[in-house]
Amino acid sequence: AAGPGSFTGVRIGVSLIKGLAYPQNKPCAGVSTLEALAYNLHITARDALIVPVMDARRSQFYNALFLDRAEGRQQRLCADRVLSFDELMVDLSTVEPEKPIFFVGDGYDLAVSKLTASDFDGIKERFRETPRLLRRQNAASVGAVALFDIAEGRLFTHQTLAPVYLRMSQAERVRLSGSKEEN
Repeated sequence: AAGPGSFTGVRIGVSLIKGLAYPQNKPCAGVSTLEALAYNLHITARDALIVPVMDARRSQFYNALFLDRAEGRQQRLCADRVLSFDELMVDLSTVEPEKPIFFVGDGYDLAVSKLTASDFDGIKERFRETPRLLRRQNAASVGAVALFDIAEGRLFTHQTLAPVYLRMSQAERVRLSGSKEEN
């Protein structure tokens, strides 16, 4: 997957794929980690709102929203993003309000505990538990989403494939704040 995720993990993964593609000049698929997580629930969460939640630290989640469909690729409802739990809950209160909600991702336990302690009762009623084995990243789901990308011609060369970071790294934030103090 091309990200989002941990800066080091995403950088290593993308570099590996670029290195494998380069000698034979093969195309690369830049799969969204969030879309691959959502695909874990393909079939399991029929006609439901699938909500990938990856712990982005600093009280935020990497997130996107998807609707599962009986056939083919899930319907993406928003771009990959980084947001707070409360921002996510406000969004979920208006997006597909009649659909059940499934969280998926390494932020699952954190999101569920925050939801349980929150006042977002309408969302609590729609929440459905995701089976434990489907909550984490799965290479088969990355591959399945890559096949959709290939069929749709959404490919990269080893030169154009790039990691997807939704915010600056800690080092970049420190460097930026240091340069502001110097001015």
